[in-house]
Amino acid sequence: MVKIRAKDYNLWFDGKDIERLIKKVENIAEIEGESGRDIARQIAFWSKDEEIGYHIEGMPGYETAYWDQLKVDMKRRWGKVSPEIRHRLSSIT
Repeated sequence: MVKIRAKDYNLWFDGKDIERLIKKVENIAEIEGESGRDIARQIAFWSKDEEIGYHIEGMPGYETAYWDQLKVDMKRRWGKVSPEIRHRLSSIT
């Protein structure tokens, strides 16, 4: 396993912009010669918040070290949310 040094690449995840993180991680992994399995095993340690790391560790893709599944799991958890729909009170009642 190749170890990506998160500090060297400023690879910290704070729960925002998951698409950017995934793209950055995959680019770095390619440069470092790291596999998807290596990424899946390490990514929980790159979170700024311990709770985020716990969420990642509980995902099926993390448990199996299957990067493609983990990406789906993470996008489902932290991906873009549909735009907020605003209603006037009169349109709701």
